[in-house]
Amino acid sequence: MAEQPKPPPTLWDMPELPMTTIIQYLGPAATVNFAQTYPHVENFIKTLNLNVESISVDIAVRRCEIRLVFFYSEKMLTWKFSVPNEEKEEEDNKTKKTYKKKKTTIIEKCQNPTALLRERVEWLTALVRFPVSNVHIVGPAYPASEALLDWTQIHQCENLHMDLISETTGSLVPFNDLERLELASCEFLRPGDLRELEIQDISIFSSNWTSEDLSHVIRDWVAGGNRKLETLTVNLKNNYEPGVVLAGLETKEWDREKRQKDYPREDPYVAIDCESARDIERADGLLASILIEHCFLTFVVWHKRFQDSEEEKMEE
Repeated sequence: MAEQPKPPPTLWDMPELPMTTIIQYLGPAATVNFAQTYPHVENFIKTLNLNVESISVDIAVRRCEIRLVFFYSEKMLTWKFSVPNEEKEEEDNKTKKTYKKKKTTIIEKCQNPTALLRERVEWLTALVRFPVSNVHIVGPAYPASEALLDWTQIHQCENLHMDLISETTGSLVPFNDLERLELASCEFLRPGDLRELEIQDISIFSSNWTSEDLSHVIRDWVAGGNRKLETLTVNLKNNYEPGVVLAGLETKEWDREKRQKDYPREDPYVAIDCESARDIERADGLLASILIEHCFLTFVVWHKRFQDSEEEKMEE
């Protein structure tokens, strides 16, 4: 009886070091696809440092998306989840229209994109051993969106952007690593909630807050709140009343010996001209500037009052 030929070797039959080297050269999409081939491949990948740069998620009622980026890789994985559009698919079939999918894109059709995204995010973060970095939640609010702030998988994110979310069962308190918060037409956040947060940059647009609310926010900071705060921008639906916002606060005009004129910001943001701002200093020595223009309030904290070039000018 003739001896049966042996099957060709697979990648898994190769020595451990070459396997590690091969995976290190894979991009995000290829790594995820490879991990889904066999359980032992997935478990092996979990032991590696994949040089993950970021994981971003976009969440909306009919369409969600994950983006995985590696350092040293020009390509990113885009993982999309959407509700099937039967009318569009039927029309495409009639016209024989086809769409070419990129090799770096995974598309899944489902009836509940948010639920499926949550499953895939939990699997992905366990695979690459890296938390979600950026979160964008888009309303109007729907049942699955109201519980998203309770989802522990996003509590380590650095950037959170929410649009048109009026209600939520959770809070922002568990987001201990949050560096930037941006809310647009989100009525769930009240002025008193900021008292419990430690966030560097906060932007709130189209808010129903009042001038009295803003005065309380500033007072909470003066009392010692949010030592991390660098910039707070609030856009009200109605005009501010500067006299109400600043009532009872000991503010002063700009003193060029205490701080520089322009508040520096990293790209892509431009520096903020604080020449006409009112300054306020709290007991621990932190200095802040308050700018009020029409419906916008800008509040900046001077953790460094002079850049090196400005300090040299002062010495001269």
